[in-house]
Amino acid sequence: MSGINQYATWELFLGEVSRNISPSKEEIVASLAFVQERQLCSKERLDAIVAVRYMASYEQAINEYLHPPMDFKQANIKAELIHFGSVFEGLLEVLLVNLYKNKRITLDKYNAWFSSSKAIELVIDGERLAKKTRSGRVQAMSFKAVIDSLKAWNKHENNENSDIADQIRMIDMLRQERNSVHVNQMVETSIQHEEYRLVEVREKWLKFVSIVNQQI
Repeated sequence: MSGINQYATWELFLGEVSRNISPSKEEIVASLAFVQERQLCSKERLDAIVAVRYMASYEQAINEYLHPPMDFKQANIKAELIHFGSVFEGLLEVLLVNLYKNKRITLDKYNAWFSSSKAIELVIDGERLAKKTRSGRVQAMSFKAVIDSLKAWNKHENNENSDIADQIRMIDMLRQERNSVHVNQMVETSIQHEEYRLVEVREKWLKFVSIVNQQI
């Protein structure tokens, strides 16, 4: 009997969350349709970006419509921020790779921007932009290196577009958030502060999707 009750409770939970998820999986797919149409990355990578964005929608619905206990809510807010960090990173890498393919980022430009850490060659490793060093080692760019590269490109080649600069600032905040998941930071961070940041991140997601669409 208890198993039946648990199943019924789960069905109620799932139904309430599913009714309130926004954006839905279909809406996420539609917003990113240009990526597949123009073959900007593999289907597998796009599916992963969609899946992680949907995870963030799911967590938002839980917090906003189910009103979980405070400890659960704090953990869920952290999870949503981390998932947003991953999904922004994934789409940012798509943008960087295609700027390179379209020769809007070149080896000469890259080395001029980062004269203290020059690359012998820029290559696409899997679906990420990577540097080849003098030793022949191919090193895919870290999240921070991707952010720094887009920041340099925007400054030197894109008239320091203010919308892109603002997106890069927020994405770097998400990177730092993902790197700060440790005990003290989890306990000391104000939930209200994190909720405020989430509002900004959610609002800027579609704007970032639009920027990627325009720039590639």
